[in-house]
Amino acid sequence: MGAWHLPAFVALSLVLAACAGSMHELPLISQDDVLHASDEIAAAPELHTVRRNTGQNLALVQRASARLQNATFALCNQAGHSPCQFEVVFDPSDEVNAYASGTDRIVIYDGLIKYLATEDEVAAVIAHEMGHHIAGHIEKAQDNASAGAVVSAILYTAVIAAATGGNVDPDVFNSGLNSSAQIGASIGQLSYSKEHEREADYIAAYLLARAGYDLGRARGLWVQLTKSSGNMQTDMFDTHPSGPDRLAAWDIAVAEVTASDDLLPEMK
Repeated sequence: MGAWHLPAFVALSLVLAACAGSMHELPLISQDDVLHASDEIAAAPELHTVRRNTGQNLALVQRASARLQNATFALCNQAGHSPCQFEVVFDPSDEVNAYASGTDRIVIYDGLIKYLATEDEVAAVIAHEMGHHIAGHIEKAQDNASAGAVVSAILYTAVIAAATGGNVDPDVFNSGLNSSAQIGASIGQLSYSKEHEREADYIAAYLLARAGYDLGRARGLWVQLTKSSGNMQTDMFDTHPSGPDRLAAWDIAVAEVTASDDLLPEMK
């Protein structure tokens, strides 16, 4: 871990965790929930591409985007997100990916769409990325990285001072300080991103219900993509929840949505 000492690393993680949080009251999952989800994913069939051409995939994205846009306004108002007008860009390249960026911009790749069997699954991807914007995750990630860099630099300075009594070569110190700040920025983003991903999924469940999509069919997205990736465990430095965690949380969120009278997520 180089200049890092374990107590300093733990302290950084604790400081960042103390600042972490979502604006929504996310569903709690148990170890039993995760184990059941793991068994289901392990038993699921392998992922295969769907027989559609690029034009058909584009049409799917456009239909889903339009339906979801009409369903977003109540959730945007609740979260204080404005102007709540999403730009969904279809990239015809073969990358298996989708992401949120900028101001309400979403990019979704043909390489991902071709693995999704239904419009409900396509809508789940788009709704998840909309959830990132509605909850302000892009801005929070930037703030988290900055905070991580600052906290890391402070801890590094304290560790070096305690270890050397301040008698350290300035070039060596500055090099270590820069490295520590970079590590802290990375940890800062990772400390929040898993909760952000869970919150985006949670918002997506409500968006899909408001848009009239089948939450059971949308659920297949988490099963199949996890089966394909082989991601069956949560790693501390993985930016997304593991598939079993995600599937378990999704099922509990769907139960909450089904019982909801106003189709609005629970706020803290």
